[in-house]
Amino acid sequence: MASRATLDGKETRIDQQALEQLRMTIRGDVLTPEDPSYAGVRIPFNAMHPGQPALVIRPTGTADVIDAVNFARDKRLLVAVERWGALGSPDSRASMEACSSTSRE
Repeated sequence: MASRATLDGKETRIDQQALEQLRMTIRGDVLTPEDPSYAGVRIPFNAMHPGQPALVIRPTGTADVIDAVNFARDKRLLVAVERWGALGSPDSRASMEACSSTSRE
């Protein structure tokens, strides 16, 4: 996996073992640029900053969001959260420069 900027402005890599552990923890999708469905969910919400997050997480509930944020914190990864759907809807998405997306389409 490509190296990514951290909160400290340094570069880091997410190793395969950490990624697999995250995938076992998250009930929703954990997508990387290598996954076929990544391009379809990584639609930039700001054309000025299209970016390519290291991970896109599509949580199925609060526990997934907490686990994703904890993972990002532990790895010192930058996080962007996209909220999709009507107010109060469980739909949401986040991408991490790693973290999370809420669209479940």
